[in-house]
Amino acid sequence: MRYNRRNAGKSGTNQTWNFTSLTRQDSSLLSWVISSSTPYASQFPTSNIASTNDNSNYNYFTSSTANLLVNGTAGPSLVIPYLDPELFMQYPFAYGNTFTDNFAANYMSGATPVHRTGTINVTADA
Repeated sequence: MRYNRRNAGKSGTNQTWNFTSLTRQDSSLLSWVISSSTPYASQFPTSNIASTNDNSNYNYFTSSTANLLVNGTAGPSLVIPYLDPELFMQYPFAYGNTFTDNFAANYMSGATPVHRTGTINVTADA
């Protein structure tokens, strides 16, 4: 389900967000499984969980009490293992907390080599 955070309410301390008018725009059933039960588990040895919405394509994660890391994605036509996993969330995370993380992946898309890099910046603003 998509929702624009700006529609939720103001940022800052002691804010209450009201989602009663939230309208579904789309949806997808996402299943979480133990990564070792998936067909691409050997390519993501540090992952302990995976998500899928079609039992064909999977997203691989390492979940711990400290954080959630994205290790990559895989399906029948493409495997994207991250060389530097993406820090998706760290715990605990509360108002005013922030983190920045760099991530990277090298993979082949057909005969084309792809080098993907990025930075995630997360701030709890309300």
